[in-house]
Amino acid sequence: MSDRLHGSLVIRPQEAVAALQQLDRAYQNYFAAITGYNRSEFQLYHALGYPSRILATERTAGEIRPVDVKRPPQMDAASGRDN
Repeated sequence: MSDRLHGSLVIRPQEAVAALQQLDRAYQNYFAAITGYNRSEFQLYHALGYPSRILATERTAGEIRPVDVKRPPQMDAASGRDN
């Protein structure tokens, strides 16, 4: 067996490689799903009668809305100390 002992942790290189390959495949699936969603949304808008020129340039995203970035009172401050 090609296990290496690091402290009390056994490291198996083939398991690390397999995990990275699975993570890569998960990212590929995620981006493929996002691409499919975007393509379908575009096709839907086009089928509803919106030309792509309007979708790309003439329609604005809307007003900028303020975002409340304060943490809830039950959570500690992000810096780890109270401000």
